[in-house]
Amino acid sequence: MPRMSPPHADPDTLHAIEQAQLRAVGYLLIRCGQLWNQMAITRVNAAGDGVTLRQAHTRLFPYLTNRDGIRITELARRLDVSKQAIQPLIAELQAAGVVSVKVDPSDARALRVHLTEAGAAAFAAGNGILNAIENELEQVMGNRLMERLRRDLKSLLKVLNQQIGQTPVTATPGRFTAHVSPAKDTTAAHVRHRRRK
Repeated sequence: MPRMSPPHADPDTLHAIEQAQLRAVGYLLIRCGQLWNQMAITRVNAAGDGVTLRQAHTRLFPYLTNRDGIRITELARRLDVSKQAIQPLIAELQAAGVVSVKVDPSDARALRVHLTEAGAAAFAAGNGILNAIENELEQVMGNRLMERLRRDLKSLLKVLNQQIGQTPVTATPGRFTAHVSPAKDTTAAHVRHRRRK
């Protein structure tokens, strides 16, 4: 006897969920971030040349701007994933010339990931796209609202960093700092960069 599929959620339930989401700050932040990132990825793809990156890589980006690099184990801890889960992403970025992986001078058993000059140029290109989107949205929303949003989000970021006991992520000028949802994403992106000659 074939197994019966569970009934679909009724429209009223789905509508209630949607309304609850629109009242939740967390959902609004996540959804806005997803859409903003989608816009950026689309424009980066349209550039057409350079290193091919997947959106999954961008989860690593905020942690790669430390001049001393970051241990792979620490990167995994901050992303709340296993070391094995991020190693393929790091290997792909390394093959693309975006990062280098070196033995930690303080512990030969550990590896540190460093952003390369080409990687920094890629970040700068991505940051330029994010800034362009921000400027366009400011034209629609108005300078006052955008300035208030920027100020409030900085305050929220500080509080959230304190809540999880993590060193605040400082956005360095010219560096790409986009975030994406933890959900699996296989969308590809092209980030232009200049390789060192």
